[in-house]
Amino acid sequence: MNYIYHGNSMKRVFQAGDVPELREIPFHEFRRGDIVCFRRPDGAEVIHRVYHTAPEALTTWGDNNLRPDPEPVRAEWNPRLAVGFRRGDNRFLLPRGHAGMRQFRFNRLRFHLRRLCGIPFRFLARGARWWGIRQLEYETFARDRHYFYRGKPIARKRKNGPLEYRRWYYRLFFFIQEDDSVSR
Repeated sequence: MNYIYHGNSMKRVFQAGDVPELREIPFHEFRRGDIVCFRRPDGAEVIHRVYHTAPEALTTWGDNNLRPDPEPVRAEWNPRLAVGFRRGDNRFLLPRGHAGMRQFRFNRLRFHLRRLCGIPFRFLARGARWWGIRQLEYETFARDRHYFYRGKPIARKRKNGPLEYRRWYYRLFFFIQEDDSVSR
């Protein structure tokens, strides 16, 4: 069995099929920077990092979330420490304490840089038709044909009628030809 220290962001670390290794420890032993797994009262299973500790509650924050979790983790929720995870025959260890907080700060910096670097490309993709041509989805209801992009209605074409866009500015971003070929 290979033991590998792995310190990437949790979004990239945990993939489908990974089995986290959880350890039960007393509530007062959780430290800032630990990764905990807990079940919220609504039934959702969450794995986040401890951002702040208090005697009766833990404030958690996911590495790729904008804000900390709104509700603090209580001892009744039975939080468990994530010490690592298994992927195939390999075991990956997760950092704790100060090393975990260092990793958290690095992941936050990387998260914000990804968001800032993506902004100009989103504006280019909206304004330029040649920036990624995609097929729109369409459905036919009776005599009307409705065009959708990512589940959002864009236009409607009635049989023997004109093409009607849902919003005036959709004409700028979507071009629907009369021979039923659609491009963005």
